[in-house]
Amino acid sequence: NHAQVALVDAFVPPEDLVAAGQSGTLGFFRAGVVNVDGKVNPEALEWRGRMPDYLDARGIVWFADAPWYVETYLGPDPGARGWIRVAEDGGYLLYRRVPR
Repeated sequence: NHAQVALVDAFVPPEDLVAAGQSGTLGFFRAGVVNVDGKVNPEALEWRGRMPDYLDARGIVWFADAPWYVETYLGPDPGARGWIRVAEDGGYLLYRRVPR
């Protein structure tokens, strides 16, 4: 979705990795996109149910997706794990993990 691409482009530095479950369009237009649903990243399947740990292990501090995907991968309260909501556009949310 182009709204997801625009959201990431507006806030995420080009050199930073960004994770998403719906990563197809985003990955087409941007380098450094890490898929977390396992369709094109089988490594992510090993971390099902522990995605915040996977993102921490990979040093990924950005997550951009629809609200359902945010809850699925970051949990119902992303802030409890240090993820803060940065922006929203076109039905997509952008989160950044703050250092602990």
